[in-house]
Amino acid sequence: MNSAFPNSLPHHHAGFPGASFGRLLFAILILHGEVTHAQPAAVHQVDQLSVTADHGVTIRFSGNAAPGQRRYFDLFPIEGSPDLVQWNYLGMATRTNASTDRAFFTHPPAPEGSRGFYRTATNILASPLPPLTGPYAVGSFSRLLTDPARTNAIRRTNHQFMVTFFYPAEPRPAVLPAPYWERAMIGEMLNWYQFAIDRTWFGRDFVQAPLAAAEERWPILLYSPSLNSERRENLYKLVELASHGFVIAAMDHRETFASAFPNGSIVRGKPVNFESPQAIYDALADRVADVHRVYDELARMNAEDPGWAGRLDFTRVGAFGFSMGGITSAELCRTDSRIHVGAGMDGIFFIPELLESPLPKPFLYLRADTPEIIMPDGRMDDRLAVMENMTRDGYYIQISGTVHWSFADLPLLTTQENFQATVGRPIHPLIGPHRVNELSAGYLVSFFKKYLRNEDDHRLDDPSVGASEVLKYVKR
Repeated sequence: MNSAFPNSLPHHHAGFPGASFGRLLFAILILHGEVTHAQPAAVHQVDQLSVTADHGVTIRFSGNAAPGQRRYFDLFPIEGSPDLVQWNYLGMATRTNASTDRAFFTHPPAPEGSRGFYRTATNILASPLPPLTGPYAVGSFSRLLTDPARTNAIRRTNHQFMVTFFYPAEPRPAVLPAPYWERAMIGEMLNWYQFAIDRTWFGRDFVQAPLAAAEERWPILLYSPSLNSERRENLYKLVELASHGFVIAAMDHRETFASAFPNGSIVRGKPVNFESPQAIYDALADRVADVHRVYDELARMNAEDPGWAGRLDFTRVGAFGFSMGGITSAELCRTDSRIHVGAGMDGIFFIPELLESPLPKPFLYLRADTPEIIMPDGRMDDRLAVMENMTRDGYYIQISGTVHWSFADLPLLTTQENFQATVGRPIHPLIGPHRVNELSAGYLVSFFKKYLRNEDDHRLDDPSVGASEVLKYVKR
């Protein structure tokens, strides 16, 4: 797979249809790359280009995805140049492969008399992730963090764990989106998800892209995954939130089933038994310590790292997570004054203290369409009780047709039949993967924009508006 547009390869030009060019002259430059799928697929190409009434340009792309990718998306990163020398990333066109529709991209009007050129990779870039809705492209990078205050019980060394940062970015030209999977983790992912997945998927983030300059300082979100799982389980929500103007740190924990370290080695964690209350409490304390270490790293980046110094806003910090990660975010809101808001997705809380005193920070809770349960310590399901105990700024939304794993990327990665066979049935008929992600990611974006960016779209005033799938809504 090529990681860049190879400038030495041949190219071809495609002109506008017809003879009328208006005041602008444009051309399309397509640089040939390597097809990334073993199955036959037609490379990306330009079907049509036209000048709009206001002298913008609309480009239509095509490319035939492999049969195994038909239920996913095809990505077309677009770059522009005034002189075929200096190139700039313009945006990402997306096509739904299940449709015969072409991908379209419209470039805003240029000054009179200017000349423009455009290019996209001919690589077939399939992704399970829907288009992002925010105004920013997304960058990412990963780091191995060390906590000398704790010992890794398996290797008898200082505790180490991986973190990936996602953020609003200005992608460099000639760089493809990041692979969906870390190469060293593909085998581990196949075992974890228990059904066939594609090894060649791409995400929607660009590795090591510079932090966007659009804002002086950016709010921060800290993501904790589900029990025994890994930090990329909710990649869509991570990049979606970053596209709306958040810097996000997603971390593995001590019990993560497997993690790829920078040298390519696989390090397997020590799984936690859900049926053991003490093991859960111990894991929670360890996770909170991980978040504190990540917070310290962000503070160091804000003080020292080129491109990041002074760019993070520690007066606007949130925590969120899926399942056990939601419990972690609640505990952070309860105990850490540096965390200002939190959100959780379908995790029982386990923490009796949350019923003894209300959560003191704004908190959003997304709940699956599944029955209440008895917890390992014998107490009844506490998810609604904790939210009802809040005195203000608490939001509880239960979504019809969802099960626990509906709140991760999992339904996006396979067929609806495979997903349901793997994770069980909801009380009501299962809703589609893109709809549940649209709802859950949308509520998270609305919540964090309201409390960390002072941008209220009022969607949480009544989340059932335009969403008949909302079964229960409690606002405190």
